[in-house]
Amino acid sequence: MDNFWKKLKLPIIGLAPMDGVTDHPARRIQVRVARPDVMFTEFVCAEFLSAKPEKLGRRIFFSDEERPLVAQIFGHTPSAFPGIVEKIAAAGFDGIEINMGCPSRNVTKSGGGGALIGNFKLAGEIISSAVSALELSKKYMPLSVKTRIATTPAVTREWFEFLSGFPFSAITVHGRTLKQGLSGPVDWSAVSTVAEIVKSRGILCLGNGGITSLAEAREKCAAHALDGILIGKAAVGNPWIFRENYKPGIEEILDTIIRHGALAQEFYGERNFAAVFKHFNGYARGFDGCKHLRMELLCSKNIGDVERVISGFVKSEKERVAVLAGSGAVPAV
Repeated sequence: MDNFWKKLKLPIIGLAPMDGVTDHPARRIQVRVARPDVMFTEFVCAEFLSAKPEKLGRRIFFSDEERPLVAQIFGHTPSAFPGIVEKIAAAGFDGIEINMGCPSRNVTKSGGGGALIGNFKLAGEIISSAVSALELSKKYMPLSVKTRIATTPAVTREWFEFLSGFPFSAITVHGRTLKQGLSGPVDWSAVSTVAEIVKSRGILCLGNGGITSLAEAREKCAAHALDGILIGKAAVGNPWIFRENYKPGIEEILDTIIRHGALAQEFYGERNFAAVFKHFNGYARGFDGCKHLRMELLCSKNIGDVERVISGFVKSEKERVAVLAGSGAVPAV
């Protein structure tokens, strides 16, 4: 397998991995609306899936239309990585990424995710374990890592100099500290420093954090010498963010809600239909009646409910517009 990272045109603008968000149905919707340069799976816990390998299937299920697709894994036990790496390599992904930046307490309390920042011994053992497993699999697959800046410039420099010593094809840096989590100002000055360190080793460097548009992503790449940007939260319920100067109309949004709901039911069944709610919450924003629509969508139990909610919303909007037209008022757009 070729190293897909080397074939991507710069700057690389990708969809960031998000747990509970970048699942198979969401990725299918994303590529049909606007294809990012690269996408990632939700992260997969090495320890959990070593103990319960039967749970892996849904997490690493994908279709060829989603390529290039990178499987992201996290954990805190080096010995748990070879098994999951072997299975991901066998599944035929385009790459594997190790998450060393997640701020979730459920992840960091065991020493994984962002808790690995500055823990050079454990981080090195995990990376080496993944590298060795890939070599043994005899299926070449580029390895990348996603992490964060540290609390001080000195530790940030030391951390990324350390990571750059491993055979990564790409390193993504989130410009917030672990303590900041997913909010607060992004330190783009620190990201620039990281880019200088990483790129000096011949490794691609991508930035992440707080990006709200395709134009902003490109501006950050140019301003901070980055090879690319990963867009995260701003893409939830807004797959159009990867289209140039485009704003969908209400009809297109409603149609996408139905298509996404149908894909979610096909994949999860009615029992786990609520997995799509994070996306419904994002879609139903910024237009008249969206709050009521959002509340009803978040009560749906299946695609039939979603279709009835959308149908009712369309009918009520037509009636509202007719009333406004009769009164001489101009309906809000």
